[in-house]
Amino acid sequence: MALNRISKELRDLRREPPANVSSGPIQSSDSPYQSGVFFLVITFSSEYPFKPPHIHFTTKIYHPNINTNGSICLDILCSNWSPALTISKILLSICSLLCDSNPDDPFVLEIARQYKHDRDGHNATARNWTKSSLTAASQSTSQSHDVSASNNKIPLTFYVFDFERYSDEVATLRDLRTFMIQRWHNSFFYALAYLFLIYTGQFFMKNKPRFELRLWLAAWNTLLALFSIFGAMRVLPELIYVIYRHGIKYSICNNSNAFGVVGFWTWAFCFSKLPELIDTVFIVLRKQPLIFLHWYHHASVLIYCWFSYQDYSSTGRWFCGLNYVVHGIMYSYYALRALKVRIPRWVSMIITMLQLTQMIVGCLINLQAWQYKKNGEVCQVTDENLKVSLIMYGTYFLLFGHFFLGSYIFKSKRANQQDDKQQQEEKSQHVKKMN
Repeated sequence: MALNRISKELRDLRREPPANVSSGPIQSSDSPYQSGVFFLVITFSSEYPFKPPHIHFTTKIYHPNINTNGSICLDILCSNWSPALTISKILLSICSLLCDSNPDDPFVLEIARQYKHDRDGHNATARNWTKSSLTAASQSTSQSHDVSASNNKIPLTFYVFDFERYSDEVATLRDLRTFMIQRWHNSFFYALAYLFLIYTGQFFMKNKPRFELRLWLAAWNTLLALFSIFGAMRVLPELIYVIYRHGIKYSICNNSNAFGVVGFWTWAFCFSKLPELIDTVFIVLRKQPLIFLHWYHHASVLIYCWFSYQDYSSTGRWFCGLNYVVHGIMYSYYALRALKVRIPRWVSMIITMLQLTQMIVGCLINLQAWQYKKNGEVCQVTDENLKVSLIMYGTYFLLFGHFFLGSYIFKSKRANQQDDKQQQEEKSQHVKKMN
């Protein structure tokens, strides 16, 4: 059915090509996209026309509703799709989007802000990018298309599971994503409720015997370890490929990681910060010491992740990858400890060092993104996000550093001093006996 429908529409396009599309959108003289030549890739699924085609630009275009990966924010390509829509109508809608940008529903917040508050600056940048499209179009059409596609498309060289491929079509997951984007402020309420419950829980458990919960704790940590390890396996290949193919700047400033398979695991990472609060429930019920670092980290990272997800911050590519790796190791360690497996003390020391390294890299990524933006380059992360993230990673570094020194450096020195004192006392006792 899909093939028949596509063939029919291609015949219709040859017979009556839609205006302004045959060589790319042609705009009015005051448009920054005037005379530009823009290539698109249209991918049809077997369910077309009941499902919309996937369309993205392979030509670089500066537009608030089109990100640097070429993805288009257009309602008829997602929620408002109808089988009655044809390729011709879709292309005309894209032309209309170029004529009339929608900064109130942007794909790139920075460009949308510039469009609203500095229209002249926006148009100047858009015209420069449009001139670049003409340079690319000076080659043959097929060659230009192939080069653009190969430079923009990030191949997935690993197996794609159905739940990853069709996550956008699962109503529950789609609603959760929409909820996180539109109601990210709720994370403040969740964090406050979390703090209230853990301290009332401690008060409730004060005069009660502790719960053992060892097997439950082992099962919970094993679940989080498997989730983190699998998440790292899905996110890290894309990060490594992007750095190798496009460089560090692209990996920091392009938010293509918010889409596709990596996009699913980026969302899962941000959402997981809510159920991860259960870690503290075990501490309270087992009447273990609850340090400031623990609850501050859980509450603040929940708020930051939800805040970042709502604007698809490009720096999240690094933060997700690093956190998945560290958590995969950390929760595996916790699971083994819960099962009473004896693990050398140096393992926990290495885990804390990995956490410190994560905080240092997080600070460096934020500073580098800030430098790119300061130099006038497009970086798909807001100034507010960079400030909040830098404060968060900076405080984490100080707290984890304090924990590391207190747990492994000064504690070892105190232990050695106590051993020396004990040996001296034993030696004195031995001398007295000899006398």
